[in-house]
Amino acid sequence: MDGRYTPPVNEYRRQTGRFEIADPRSEPSFDNHFVRGAQFSARQAFDGLADGQTIELELVPEPGNPFDGYAVALHASTVRIGYLASALAKPWQDIVVAYNHRGQAVFATGIVRISGAGNPGATVLLPWLRASVPNFGAGTVGECAAVFSGLSAAMQQEVLDDFWVDLSEECSEAIMSLRGLAPSLNWKIDSIRAWPFQLRWYFAGIVLLARQIDEDLKEAERQVSRAAAYSRHLMGDTPRAMAASLGCSAEQASRLLFEYFSAFSRKQLASMRPVKSREQQDQEKQVLSALQEGCSTKDIAQRAGCSQREVLAIVAADGQELLTVSQAKKRQEHLAMAERAFAIRKGEPNRWAIAAKLGCSFSILVGLLADGEFYGDPRTDKTRLKRAIQCRRPAARGLCIEEAAAVGKMTVAQLRQARKDRPILMDLHAEQFGQA
Repeated sequence: MDGRYTPPVNEYRRQTGRFEIADPRSEPSFDNHFVRGAQFSARQAFDGLADGQTIELELVPEPGNPFDGYAVALHASTVRIGYLASALAKPWQDIVVAYNHRGQAVFATGIVRISGAGNPGATVLLPWLRASVPNFGAGTVGECAAVFSGLSAAMQQEVLDDFWVDLSEECSEAIMSLRGLAPSLNWKIDSIRAWPFQLRWYFAGIVLLARQIDEDLKEAERQVSRAAAYSRHLMGDTPRAMAASLGCSAEQASRLLFEYFSAFSRKQLASMRPVKSREQQDQEKQVLSALQEGCSTKDIAQRAGCSQREVLAIVAADGQELLTVSQAKKRQEHLAMAERAFAIRKGEPNRWAIAAKLGCSFSILVGLLADGEFYGDPRTDKTRLKRAIQCRRPAARGLCIEEAAAVGKMTVAQLRQARKDRPILMDLHAEQFGQA
């Protein structure tokens, strides 16, 4: 703005009331905004003023300005000295007009700036608008609410669903037609989407509130599901049985149980665990003892007087694995392929070419390379190594995998991987792994 616009006499009439924008310099964030055009406008307004001197500036809207219909002029002692930059003009014009309609002129603190060459200028101190909107919109909330209430239920839902994207022309026209319910706001009738700043913030607020309420309801439902999963866990349900009861997948049931345990401290979890009977403790000892002797799952079950499923659960709770012959074979094949992939990469940097040589997909190759590098030197992934070490710590033994993961501060997937890594590292790096 260069100040060449001469407002008509009736465009702005100073109100008798005053609204003074508090000096924001004590706030953590504020705008020390350079007044545009001050060096060209009314130099006499700076006569007798020293550099750094504080002055009072009035914010005057110029809706008829042909250069910018949202222009906000800054007056010192009723003399226009410049403008707010156009980037700030629209919201501030909307704010100022709302106060003007309520009989108040708006004033802010300014600071005189005199250049080394003697050219006058000024900055205006304005609060950071994002943090100050609730204060500046307080007097218009009722009007904004009236506009929203005047919309049909379908259009209210459209505001909630699509406000951040774009509203339909029909909805925008309906909002504009209700401007009589908000006479304090700065409506621009030449554009159906040029809503006043306060109305935009009101809509944004109710959208965020609606989303928060929706999230709170979903979280409440999830808390009920977590408690139900824990209840089924206490009854001895497997993840599949738990999933059937909850109406979700086994993976989702496991996740719910993990989330339930994650909400408690280790001490709280310890106090929640049911006390095992002497028979259960003896059975677990028999299972783990037979496991160390290299017995099969069937033999262990017969010796301990329990089912094979119970054997697997006891072994898993101890942080160990009991593989079938076919599972052990698959693991060895995977290790061999991982070693081969890692060896090929040393001479072939193109991963797509490596995948073609191995006859696998790119995503599988990524896992093979990670395993090949880690199993070759566990120190290349210290986080993964740490998990493999911690997965059999006393605090995590005897727990279901979800609780053990929560105690170990890792996800269920990470704990499963750690339990797979541990025996492999024990075989390949017995001395180093033992020291770790």
